[in-house]
Amino acid sequence: MKVENLIKTKIDIIEYIGRHTELRPKGSLYEGRCPIHGSDEGTPLVVYPQTNSYFCFACESGGDVIQFVSDLEDISRTVATTKLAQECNINLDSDEEWKKLVELERNCQKLIDISKKKVDNIKEYLHKRKFTDEIIDEFDLGFNDGCLIIPIRNEYGQPVAIAKRQFDRSPKYINTRNTVSYDKSALLYNLDKALKIRGKDELYMVEGYMDAISGHQMGLATVAYCGNEVHRDQLRTLTRTLRKVPTIIYCPDNDDEGKKRVPRVRDYFKEIMPRATVRILQLPDGVKDLNDALKAGIDVKELPKIHIDKYVLMFALDNAKDTDDEYELAYEFLKTVSNPLFKSDIIRDLCERWKRDYNELKDFFGTTHLDVRELAKEAATVDESIDDLRQLYMRGEFKTHFSGLDECIGGMSKTHVMIVGAYSSSGKTDWLIEYMLKQVIINKARVLFFSLEMSKGKVMERIIAKVLKVPLRDVKQLVLDGDPRVALVKEKLGEKLRIYDNNGLDIDEIESRIVSCNTTNELGGPVDIVAVDYFTYLKGANTFEGASEQALKMKGIAKKHNIIFVMLSQLNRGANTYNEPTMDLLRMTGDIEASGDVIIMLWRPEKEPGLSLQKQQELKNITRMKVEKARDGIYGPIRMELRYNSNTSRLDDINALQD
Repeated sequence: MKVENLIKTKIDIIEYIGRHTELRPKGSLYEGRCPIHGSDEGTPLVVYPQTNSYFCFACESGGDVIQFVSDLEDISRTVATTKLAQECNINLDSDEEWKKLVELERNCQKLIDISKKKVDNIKEYLHKRKFTDEIIDEFDLGFNDGCLIIPIRNEYGQPVAIAKRQFDRSPKYINTRNTVSYDKSALLYNLDKALKIRGKDELYMVEGYMDAISGHQMGLATVAYCGNEVHRDQLRTLTRTLRKVPTIIYCPDNDDEGKKRVPRVRDYFKEIMPRATVRILQLPDGVKDLNDALKAGIDVKELPKIHIDKYVLMFALDNAKDTDDEYELAYEFLKTVSNPLFKSDIIRDLCERWKRDYNELKDFFGTTHLDVRELAKEAATVDESIDDLRQLYMRGEFKTHFSGLDECIGGMSKTHVMIVGAYSSSGKTDWLIEYMLKQVIINKARVLFFSLEMSKGKVMERIIAKVLKVPLRDVKQLVLDGDPRVALVKEKLGEKLRIYDNNGLDIDEIESRIVSCNTTNELGGPVDIVAVDYFTYLKGANTFEGASEQALKMKGIAKKHNIIFVMLSQLNRGANTYNEPTMDLLRMTGDIEASGDVIIMLWRPEKEPGLSLQKQQELKNITRMKVEKARDGIYGPIRMELRYNSNTSRLDDINALQD
């Protein structure tokens, strides 16, 4: 709309949000405490000047300046737009589209208000569907003209249409016609509420209004596509509104009609959201949808969910004419499965189905070749390249939360590899544990930590000290005494961290454990970050050639599994271990730097030669950090300092060092 575009052109989002909280420049971005929910330090609101937008990593409010005002003052987007338009001296009457939108919203709200007053006429029906009075009120359900009235809201919570559930006429549901603010093929019912559910690792997509309301009452982030199957434009709405795409739990009606549409839905996801993980909810026999599950008291979270690739193939095989037909169907289908690990899992399932040897089937399916048309699709258009550039500008979806480092590199993104090089006894493991905790606690990331040297118990000792902010020496007594504060550590970390302390793993065995965690949904969603301590303890990395082979696989694993891969590397002991390290020292441990998107060096300046006792004391507990490489660009000072606080066991930011 012209009004909204004018507002966003006239208002500097940095200046506007800066009126409500202090913003600090962090490279190309700005950070501050969130005034919407009153965040504590360390859980930032980030402003992105390039896109004129913001996002809070705690309350997950985000969008343009209009949305900021709407969330800050708890007013509708329409009221926020009106307020900002007046502030900018914009004449609202000059925008015909805006006037239509306001009139439509006013008419919707009028019907909502009328129907809510008569909701008692429909409550018996709603209670039979097991909806509580609180949910009935939250969704503004009402009654008018013999119909259940269901308000339809956009992602901002604005009423844009009305659905009516008829009881004595056909069709069962009738909707408002498409308008300037409502497109049935693009809108997802209940998206506004689903976006506000904190820590949403899964998004349930259901068929109808009653199912979406049922899912919401169960505490699930749930949206309804309100038709027989999801529409392409509804998936585009998701890509536009979701900052991080969660695992999609697609919930077709549990009947033949619902099941047979899933293959086409899979095609839509591969076209619009190719990197999304999509699983199909398996409802028990006799339970058609989420509302049936609610009425039956079923815990939907505990139901099995099958990856859509496997679901579609098995559905096709179950309807094949004979085994030969199954072979042909599977052969053609596996050409469309891009993830080799998913493909391997499917082949194993086929081994059981057909009573065939795994290697035999692997050879059979391994004869596929890329189609020339598929190769042509790999070339990006200009629009796709601009979109890629936009993503680069908005890089750093996972801040490190070391302020100087984020100012320098902006943060880490999925598929990136970070190499951290350091001498022995330089605090590199402590740094990695600090980084890992920031990711789990602040970014809500799912992390696998591979400790190839230290036992999981000793790793947990440091974690407890850091989370509780107590001296490391105090942890022993806290644990032995059964101090209740130790339980707070589990509460803080939730189910988002797993620690492996197997000795002698190689990089392929680490990958197999990533696959295992994702397949079993061990962390409640796909792994976000893998951290390894440390490189030279990898099996096969004890020679230059072996280390090079292990290192080259890291980037492929990061891309394949859409993770951030963080690898510690101990620098060659033959070098002078007191001076500032350089990237050349990494090359002495197997050309590891070639795999790194970001390379960081750590060292202890107190060990530098020729320092006086006084200077050594001044530098005690100081760790210096230097960015040697950042593939996406360096935007601030490359050197920074951290201080280990023995009272809290934490690494505190000191400052960035100018070159």
